[in-house]
Amino acid sequence: MNYIPGVLLIIFVSMTIGLFVHLWRGGSLLRMIVLVLITMIGFVLGQLISQKANSNFLVIGWVQLGWGVVSAILTALFGAWITEIKIEK
Repeated sequence: MNYIPGVLLIIFVSMTIGLFVHLWRGGSLLRMIVLVLITMIGFVLGQLISQKANSNFLVIGWVQLGWGVVSAILTALFGAWITEIKIEK
């Protein structure tokens, strides 16, 4: 099994979701990087959970795209919310 196309699909989709959330909520370059990383982690978690549950919701090859996207969107929104918290000294 060739893993490179699947990994590239995961990276592309999760980065796209993270960048759209960043465009929607705004912020600095560091916040954008954090949002993209949080979204990638969320996609991978959704991928792993749906593989363990033997789900067939939007499967492309070995990539569980459906639950990965749902999980990535939820974690991106959580990341956008958590990165807006201001810490006062």
